[in-house]
Amino acid sequence: MQFMRDDVAQSVNGLNNRLNAIANAAAEITEDGLPQGVSDRLAQIREEVTNAVRITSGLLRRVDAMAPESVPHVLAPYDATPVRPGSILVVEDDGPNRAAIMKLFQRFGHYVTPCANGLEALEILKLGPMDCIICDVRMPVLGGRSLFEQLETLDPRMAGRFVFVTGDHTDPQTRAFLEQSGQPFVAKPYEVAELLGAVAVILRRVGVLVEAPPAPRAP
Repeated sequence: MQFMRDDVAQSVNGLNNRLNAIANAAAEITEDGLPQGVSDRLAQIREEVTNAVRITSGLLRRVDAMAPESVPHVLAPYDATPVRPGSILVVEDDGPNRAAIMKLFQRFGHYVTPCANGLEALEILKLGPMDCIICDVRMPVLGGRSLFEQLETLDPRMAGRFVFVTGDHTDPQTRAFLEQSGQPFVAKPYEVAELLGAVAVILRRVGVLVEAPPAPRAP
């Protein structure tokens, strides 16, 4: 049963990575000047991809229900006002998913630096601190867990700025690590709003985001 669960989760994660890349690429296309038929078709593609992500998310939730317990998500609405552009390091070995995350946060005006593994991330962090580190857990060369543990010793401040993205959260060892880290995490497959919310936790913590002012009351 454990093997089947992990196999299904891995397949769903791979599919969802591609869906997220398509969704973010479609969001980058501006509709100004497009013929009405093309614009309508683009809207339909966006809707269908969103529906597909929801289906894969539901499938993984069913798989996750087989686990004896789950790690709570730490989320916050991305409805705050940016004080300044944030610096975000994206550590992800999957190229399309890395590009999708990078474009997503660039749209919010942040400075995004991508890399493919933890070893590259360490070299980048030698050049200066980052406001947030979005990091996959399982990667070749140096994975997210090893990167986090090294930074706990080398630079505890940076260790406190992680947002983990993982498709391995049903694994008992991964769950234990995520619980112990105390950092926000998003389980693959995820919806964009989940990732935005998790990153908002860190950006609020470092002062890049502040609470949006309340709407004025009607007289």
